[in-house]
Amino acid sequence: GRQASPVHLERLTNQMLRKRREAAQFESLLDESRLAIRRITQMEVARGEMTTCVSHLAASTRRCYGVDTFVSILLKMEKDGYVRGYNAPSHDSTKKGMLSHLLKCCYAVCSTHGRSHLCCYPDAGDDHGKLRHLLRGRAITKTQLIDAAMYAPQWLDIVQDYLQWPGLKSAAWYFRAHMNDYFWEEERTVIARYSPIEPADFRDGAFDVAWFWDAYNTLGEKRFGIVYQSAKYLASSSQHRRAQLFADAVTGKLDIDRIEQEIREKRNRDRLLAYALIPIADRADVLHRYEFI
Repeated sequence: GRQASPVHLERLTNQMLRKRREAAQFESLLDESRLAIRRITQMEVARGEMTTCVSHLAASTRRCYGVDTFVSILLKMEKDGYVRGYNAPSHDSTKKGMLSHLLKCCYAVCSTHGRSHLCCYPDAGDDHGKLRHLLRGRAITKTQLIDAAMYAPQWLDIVQDYLQWPGLKSAAWYFRAHMNDYFWEEERTVIARYSPIEPADFRDGAFDVAWFWDAYNTLGEKRFGIVYQSAKYLASSSQHRRAQLFADAVTGKLDIDRIEQEIREKRNRDRLLAYALIPIADRADVLHRYEFI
């Protein structure tokens, strides 16, 4: 492509830029740009470890579409993990880095989930039925699907319907809400559907007991455990550990003596917060914890 092609492609696919008043002129180019973006992503997803002639363009893409692209990335990633943390794609990105980037910016084209952070541009096409058709005969595990949906939450609706796991989306957002992290506006909107607790309070360590048990009981212990393990893909570092720690505490999986020792030795705030969530044994336990805190 031309030297300025990556810049133009980013401007066309970057939702934040397109929301600006001066970007209204791009609307007439969206249909044409989608054709180009689809071809670029097809070529890049099919790559091996070597870069392609469109790698620099794929790196500039901020939004691509289609459950077929989603499935292609799943198949190419096989059982490799996704890049966690800051992933700045460039013309010489590794296969893992580039496919992680494309999965993050890959959205469904559907007519049932609305115009939101999780799905956009209603159109005939993408749903769990199409995902089922594309995965027929493919060796993709449930864990791989959950990992991908946690890494790119815009796929949670379709993956939840495909797996027939009611409560998957709620559990995923439970983990996201209980991380010590910043929330985007779209994320705050989604979290508000599940909990009356303010996002700022979640950051400070608040815990929504009702939300947790609703998600846990709806999914069941085994399925919740899979989402628990995949929660690492929601965070850039170890921020998911607090949500996991809270889940372990409220389900009685933490040893109270060991937690007390860790609190004394490490002065760890998250462990102190989790300490209060461990089920109370009796009145004497209440007094003991009060004195300990």
